[in-house]
Amino acid sequence: MRGTIQVGLQQGFGDHLGLDLAYDAQFYGDNDRAYPGAGLLSQGTTHRLQAWMNWRWNPSFSTSIGYTGIWGGEQRLDGLLNGTRTEIQRIRFHTGYFIDPTLQIGLELNHDLRAIGGFKQDFGAIFRILKAF
Repeated sequence: MRGTIQVGLQQGFGDHLGLDLAYDAQFYGDNDRAYPGAGLLSQGTTHRLQAWMNWRWNPSFSTSIGYTGIWGGEQRLDGLLNGTRTEIQRIRFHTGYFIDPTLQIGLELNHDLRAIGGFKQDFGAIFRILKAF
């Protein structure tokens, strides 16, 4: 079992500039069925901080530069650290365009500055289509 709590802030500065901040924490329950006969697997809280600086060129088109930091999640097997934890430091660039008021396309490019507990991503790209109802 796990659960997440998130808090965020969006603040505009004038007609074009905006700042988005978000923090979330993911909590994990103990797992007594992780590996047959292995004992109790527990995991510490994983934390994530996201920050975006946005520039709205016009009502339809915007660009953003951002940062994501993820840390924590240390795992223990029967109370002993097993070496698994997460730390990611990532920079991101996003551009979005509203084709109409309910349809947006967006492209994010990102790069991991640091990655522990996973693969370091030298380059990432995410293409998104958003339809609001």
